[in-house]
Amino acid sequence: MKKIILFLASFLAVSMAMAQSASISGTILRPDGAVVTGITVKLLNAQGQLVASTGVFGNGLYQFANIPTGQEYTLVPELQGQALLDVSTLDIVLGAQHILGIIQLDSPFKVLAGDVNQSNSLTTLDLALIRQMVLGITTDFPANWRFFRTDTQFINDNNPWQGLSGGDDGSFLLEEDITGLDFYAVKVGDLSW
Repeated sequence: MKKIILFLASFLAVSMAMAQSASISGTILRPDGAVVTGITVKLLNAQGQLVASTGVFGNGLYQFANIPTGQEYTLVPELQGQALLDVSTLDIVLGAQHILGIIQLDSPFKVLAGDVNQSNSLTTLDLALIRQMVLGITTDFPANWRFFRTDTQFINDNNPWQGLSGGDDGSFLLEEDITGLDFYAVKVGDLSW
């Protein structure tokens, strides 16, 4: 009888422990669907402390397992380096056409990518910074990559700083498994994808 009670108690404890954890998963791709390698995703608690960290797999998928439920978390994707990746003089031309109103960029994420100095606008100063990168005068932008939730909606695609909806800051209360917590990886300076 003791063995049965111990077994049931152990089974109940394991079941409760399993019920008190959940998984979080999603994808991180470029807005055109291309996979980006080298991304690290950090899971932070409500106090901003690192709970877990994972890489993004070759198909753009990331996953956290066995994360305690009932707590608030924030996902923070990061990618260091690759400043010159896909940045060329074509991006300068496209940025100039957009600024002059000749041809508008066809995605708000391209406009955001053009804001190299993070001034919440796409200006000729940003184009000058891209030019310095292409010429090898500088080796880094203030941030080489920016990440946005895929459910982000813009009020004005040509001026994405004017306002947006959805795509919160990545904070959430974990109560059960979460799938589809997806992000776009936007390469700063690359307007030509």
